[in-house]
Amino acid sequence: MPLPDNNAPWPPPGWRDIYTKYAEWAAWWSGDMVALSRVYSSQAPPTRKGRFWAQEIREERRVMLHVPIASDIASTSADLLFSERPTIRIPAAHEERSPDGARTAQDRLIGLVEAGGVHNRLLEGAESAAALGGVIIGPVWDREIVDMPILRVAQVDQAIPEFRWGMLVACTLWHRLPDDQSGVVWRHLERHERGHILHGLYRGTEDRLGQRVPLSARPETAGLEDVIVLPAEMSETLAVRYVPNMRPSRLWRGNPVGQYLGRSDYAGSEGFMDALDEVYTSWQRDIRLGKARLPVPEVWLERRGDGEWVFDAEREIYAALNVDPMASEGWRTQLVQPEIRWEAHSRTCLDYLDRIISAAGYSPQSFGLQIEGRAESGTALRIRERKSLITRGKKGHY
Repeated sequence: MPLPDNNAPWPPPGWRDIYTKYAEWAAWWSGDMVALSRVYSSQAPPTRKGRFWAQEIREERRVMLHVPIASDIASTSADLLFSERPTIRIPAAHEERSPDGARTAQDRLIGLVEAGGVHNRLLEGAESAAALGGVIIGPVWDREIVDMPILRVAQVDQAIPEFRWGMLVACTLWHRLPDDQSGVVWRHLERHERGHILHGLYRGTEDRLGQRVPLSARPETAGLEDVIVLPAEMSETLAVRYVPNMRPSRLWRGNPVGQYLGRSDYAGSEGFMDALDEVYTSWQRDIRLGKARLPVPEVWLERRGDGEWVFDAEREIYAALNVDPMASEGWRTQLVQPEIRWEAHSRTCLDYLDRIISAAGYSPQSFGLQIEGRAESGTALRIRERKSLITRGKKGHY
C-alpha cells in the first residue's frame, strides 16, 4: 500500500476517538495540570460534566493539586518488568557444539545491547506502554551518529498500526515538524511494510495531510530516501513491532480499527483519578482556611499610608473588627480556627488510591501503601500482595 493520498484526513477515519483517548491518558501520565484542564475542557459538555479538571479555574480555586498516581503506575509497571536486566542471547551459541560463528555473533549482540543502551530503551518503552496501552519498537540506522543499529521507542499516539487477525501487517509512524510561522502544518510520515520503508512529507492543515511535497522541502527530512529496501533477511518482515501493554482492549473490542490495540493501565480509572485530585485539593483548602485567626479591634493594628489596616508576619493571627474596645462591654478576644477534616480526607484518598491501583492490576503494597481498616484473611492478603506479580507475568507474555 502506498502512502496516503493528498489532502487525506488526519488522523485517518476511525482513529479520531482513539487519539482523543490517547490525549487524555497522556495528560494523566505527564502530570501536567494545564494539559489535564485543556483535555477535559475541550470535550463535549456531557462528557466533562462533573469533572474536577473541566471546571473553570477561578480566583477562589487558585490552589488545585494533582496527585501523580498515573505516572507512579506507569513507572512501577516498567520497574516490575525490567528492574533486572534481561538476558538476551542466541540459543545456538550456548549449545555444546555450537555452529560456526554463533559465539562470535553472541559477543557482537552483547556489544550492541550494551553500547546501544537497550535496557534503558526497554524501561522507556514499558512505561509508555503502561500509560498509552502499547508502544512501537524497532531498529534505526544513522551512520552520522553511530555505526550500529539503535533500538527506537516510538509513541502510539504518533502511529497508525494495521493488524490482520491480531498480527501487525503495516505501521505508519508520523510526527509533526516545527511550525514555520506560515500557518502550514508539516507532517513526516514513515510507513513500514514488509521488506521496505516509505517516507513522505506533507504540507497541510490541522485535520488534513494536504499536499505531498519532496522530502528536500524541509531540512529534517532532506537526507531521507523515498523508499528504503530492507536487507534480504528482512524481506518478509517489518522493521518495527507493536507491543501491547495488555489485551483485550475493552474500549475498542468491537472496533475494526482498534480491536487489537493494547489496554492502558488507566482505562476505566480516569474518573477516580480526577476525584482523587479533587479530594486532595479540598484537603489543601481546609488547611488554608484552617489557619488560626484572632478577631481584634482594628485600632489594635497598624494603618498604612493608603488607609489599609495591616499587620506584620509575626502578628498574622490578627483579624480586624470595626469595634471600639472601650465602648464594647464584655469584649474579649477569642481564637477562631476552623476544623481541618484530615481524617475524612485521608480515608477517602486512600480508598481512591486503592481502587485506582487495583484496577491497574497491582497491589497497594507495591506502592508502599497499607490500607488500614480492611478486614482480610491471610489468604486474601497474600493474593492481594501477589497481584502485582501476576500482572507482571501477564505483561511479560506480550
